[in-house]
Amino acid sequence: MSGDAHTGSSKDDGEIGLPMTPRLSSTLVILAPSRSSGSTRSWEAPWMRTLMVQRSSRKGSSFRSAVVFPGGVVDDADFETAEIACEAKTYNDEKERKAEVKELAIRIAAVRETFEETGLLLVPSRAEARGSIPRCRAVGAGEAGMSVEEWTAMRDKVHTSAKTFLPFLQKVYERSIGSGFPKESIPVANMAAYSRWITPKTVVRPAKRFDAHFMLTVLDAEDVLSPAGPGPSGVERMASGDVSGLSADQQEVQMLRTDTPAELVEEALAQKLIMFPPQFYILADLASALAQPVEEPLSTIRPLIFSDPKSRDADQSSSAHGGPASSATVSSVITESRKASMSPMGQLTAVEPRAVVESGAPVPSKAGAAEEQGQQYAFPLVLPGDVASSAPQRLAAGLPARAPGRRQGREAPPPPLNRVIVSPRAGNLSVCGVIRRGMPGLHDFTFGWPGLEPAVKDGAETAATARL
Repeated sequence: MSGDAHTGSSKDDGEIGLPMTPRLSSTLVILAPSRSSGSTRSWEAPWMRTLMVQRSSRKGSSFRSAVVFPGGVVDDADFETAEIACEAKTYNDEKERKAEVKELAIRIAAVRETFEETGLLLVPSRAEARGSIPRCRAVGAGEAGMSVEEWTAMRDKVHTSAKTFLPFLQKVYERSIGSGFPKESIPVANMAAYSRWITPKTVVRPAKRFDAHFMLTVLDAEDVLSPAGPGPSGVERMASGDVSGLSADQQEVQMLRTDTPAELVEEALAQKLIMFPPQFYILADLASALAQPVEEPLSTIRPLIFSDPKSRDADQSSSAHGGPASSATVSSVITESRKASMSPMGQLTAVEPRAVVESGAPVPSKAGAAEEQGQQYAFPLVLPGDVASSAPQRLAAGLPARAPGRRQGREAPPPPLNRVIVSPRAGNLSVCGVIRRGMPGLHDFTFGWPGLEPAVKDGAETAATARL
């Protein structure tokens, strides 16, 4: 897709050296119940795997060699399909209609891109939601009455023209599920709005920027994504059901991964794979939720909305440490300028990380390391709500732009609340750690190195920390 008439974004807009308009994109986070052996975490019962893809390493590819969730740019064809689906509905005004069309287009793109990249096709499920997360059904070539070769050919066809996806989706749904879905509706898999990340403005052309909407769903059957046998292009077949034809497309994706969120977090911290901050933060959030000692861990997963505690339900303010989140340490947030929306997708916080390079520090070497391969330098990406290292966040919370220092006899600056610690490595960002605490309605967690506390010099917070 060369451009998007609905968002005004294009990969060719702007001048070299200036930030481009973020392209509207959709990403699907799939949780798959698994009782297969292999996981070492007894608290996951059943264990929850997720499907991720390793991006192509070819020059010019977005997120080269990185492990990401399946997804991509929302195509004009996705909007056209959504427009058709919304024609028969009644709306209060044009604004409401456009908002629903956009949200449906994002959902369609999530399903389409997942099918293109992995061969996994998701359709609506009659099963009830688990927690607040809707369930969907995975359909493979066999259930659709197609050979793996025909299934693969269809993936290539959809990749070439997104307009071919709707007729294919409807045909597969009728064959696999049968009647029961309204003819005027589109059989798009059930999913919930989960998170929204915008590439920072510091990323300039020719690099691309994305306004990425992360959708979340859980499969309605166990062991659909449990590997039965690995192949040269990732997972060739699955342990149960007939979800055949699942493999990397070898165009945008070179390998598939089906691991638990906690396992992927550990591999990223060990620098065994390339992972960017949004994916790492989301996996950490999921791993933290799945670790909760409750009967249904999925019920603890919340949309990533970072807001003032007054706007969140009090019963959602418990932390992973068993106590209530401290409202004294939680701030309002700074997001992009946009009109408020009552829809779940419209309420997501638009997370645009802010780098504080001046506050960086050497990463401590691992205990027992034979030799240091050169000192690694890391700096924090400040996320919404972190008043410790962001003047705009402090102002939004009604605090002075610069935190008071100890010289005035006042308390030291508060510890950081919400951030990812990254380090430049081989042209990519290597995640060294992540920390979240005091976010209302969301679990506290820490993974990896939680260093880079607010710098204090001569009794006052440094300008580098307070300046952002």
